[in-house]
Amino acid sequence: YFSVDTGLAKVFSVTEKNQVKVAWETFNATNSVRFDPASVSNNPFGNPGSYGRYSALLTQGRRMQFSLRYSF
Repeated sequence: YFSVDTGLAKVFSVTEKNQVKVAWETFNATNSVRFDPASVSNNPFGNPGSYGRYSALLTQGRRMQFSLRYSF
């Protein structure tokens, strides 16, 4: 199991004491999948089409966030 989180940020000076920071962050950048082993359907007497299939994940999909910060 692995997850790669990345981010980029840039600070712009508006005046001598005021700054604007723009940032972009990505969580699970590789969009890797990790299945939940407790969610495997192993009932041989149930629906044969769902035998051995995972029904849940342990990871979230790729998520991104953008931010803008004004410091004075």
